[in-house]
Amino acid sequence: MLKWPGRNLSGASRPGVSSGFHKGNLPLMSFAHADHTGPADASNAGFETGIQLLEAGLYQEAATTFRAYLQHRGEDAEAWYNLGVACHESADLNAAAQAWRQAIEMSNPTQTALLQAIFDAADELYQARAIPEALDLYRRLKHVEQLSVHVTQRLSWNLHQIGQDQMALAELDQAVERWPLNPGFRLMQALLLPRIYMSVPNMRWWRQHLLKSLDQLEAWLQSEPMMQMSPMQLHSPIFDLMSQGENELPVLRRISAIWQRIFVPPQPTLPPRQDRHKIRLGLVTVSAYHHSTMHYFLGMLELLALQPDFETGMFYFGDSQDAWTDRIRALSNDFIHQPPSLPHNLEAIRDWQPDILFYLDIGQEALLYTLAHLRLAPIQCVSAGIPMSTGIPTIDYYLSSRFFERPDAQQYYSETLVQLEHPMVCMRPPELNQPLKPRSAWELPEQALLYIFPHTLIRVDPELDDILARLLLQNPKAEIVFIQDAQGQLSQCLQARFGQQFPHLLPRLRFVAPMAQADFLNLVACCDVALDGLRLGGGNVTYQCFWVGTPIVHCPSPFLRCRIAAGLYRLAGLEAWIASDWDDYLNKALLLGRDPDVRAQLSRQILAAREQLFNQAQGIEEMLAHFRSWTGR
Repeated sequence: MLKWPGRNLSGASRPGVSSGFHKGNLPLMSFAHADHTGPADASNAGFETGIQLLEAGLYQEAATTFRAYLQHRGEDAEAWYNLGVACHESADLNAAAQAWRQAIEMSNPTQTALLQAIFDAADELYQARAIPEALDLYRRLKHVEQLSVHVTQRLSWNLHQIGQDQMALAELDQAVERWPLNPGFRLMQALLLPRIYMSVPNMRWWRQHLLKSLDQLEAWLQSEPMMQMSPMQLHSPIFDLMSQGENELPVLRRISAIWQRIFVPPQPTLPPRQDRHKIRLGLVTVSAYHHSTMHYFLGMLELLALQPDFETGMFYFGDSQDAWTDRIRALSNDFIHQPPSLPHNLEAIRDWQPDILFYLDIGQEALLYTLAHLRLAPIQCVSAGIPMSTGIPTIDYYLSSRFFERPDAQQYYSETLVQLEHPMVCMRPPELNQPLKPRSAWELPEQALLYIFPHTLIRVDPELDDILARLLLQNPKAEIVFIQDAQGQLSQCLQARFGQQFPHLLPRLRFVAPMAQADFLNLVACCDVALDGLRLGGGNVTYQCFWVGTPIVHCPSPFLRCRIAAGLYRLAGLEAWIASDWDDYLNKALLLGRDPDVRAQLSRQILAAREQLFNQAQGIEEMLAHFRSWTGR
């Protein structure tokens, strides 16, 4: 449902918005503005009846009432909007979109609340996977002056999210031309990188676009422009870089310098430090709930809670809460939960006076990326929550492990790289429900040889298509299982790419809907062989494959973001299963597919090694020893 957090929606203070709400919590438009003053007539009564029906949850009756009203008052934008609400709540999204389009046509620029409500309704359609309808509303709202910046940003971002990156780039090019002094659009234009690359040449084109755009942005900043800042919801510049598969340190340093210039506030004055006996460790996250980040760090928090010389402060700048949030709160000496707000979040950290500030998931959100550019503690560090360097000069250390890094890996980090002798995480075993569901729960054939790509689809490299095709051609019983993205659009992009070369094999790619964690583990356990990405491999998911005993085919790159499976195979004493190159990756995948005895033996060996992979705290103990050393304790 549409939510308006932090906004006053009462009709008394906001003309045009009803003080009542129906069950769906969409704001309803009432007669509270000047256009509807005067004696009530029968048609006006019909409008009010429609509102009452909506608030009572009688959506189809409300839609019928508003349609009858609009037969006589077809120019009433608010009535068209409310008809859209009624259709939306009746699950008729196409009719809702048509009504909201008509509301835009009949509106005037003074109806700010109405136009904002339609903007939020477009977001709701997008989340409900009515993608074309949502995009159409965004494009119509782009011409509303008071919304144009926000709508353009949302439109370009959502186009990017669904794999329509050339369209997104065209929108951003137009935005830069329309608002030449707005640095946000220039940065979005420069950092736009696809989630799904359609080919290797396509990947190279986007690489050149990135480098050229950074050159242009740096030249623009050197001209000392009078920047016109506007509120924008930017995203971390790190995440989409990871799938390029190159040494990103030079690029990350350039992005950090640009970000510092545009978005980072002045360094705050820190209060005088108080002498304390305990080490104050601040942990900063946007994911203190059942999120993959917390799978990495829950074991560390449990061990920290037992240390008499540490005091932990968990800074959670996010909204979601669940049982994991309660667990994290209980393990923390101080749990500071605030909504995302740079000035307030900065102040909270500064006032707590950490000795060490540990950013758990700096690659997830622009907020943490921005905070990390400020010196808020004498020591600032990152670790497994982001599998690459930040390029930020105020991050001092990257905590990793020799099991996952090459000996010469320091060259890929701006931070001082600490290679622990043990893994830098203490992974807890995931919960696997018993008894397991059969393959038929996902409409998968019981007798097929199932390879699963258990990661997000952004990790499916263009070169992997040829490997998948050869697996399918070599074994007529083989099928490849993927987890569909939430909107379904990236799945379509991937199928279109694969289908261009191998249309006859396309029916053997199986896409299953996203699912709860326990069901995901069940699905991985039901499959025969897992496949890792070639440039961006798995982390938490790789651990989960090992827990359920499903062999994963993996070829390490020079960079941490594609070396986790190699490290786990080393820890398990199974180095022979680390592929030496992509040809060896294919050969190992073929061997595991055609020889059930080899596959079963490797599965047993992985399961037997779980004690070496889970509940192991030696790396965390090493980490705490470094913390003590850094603070002179």
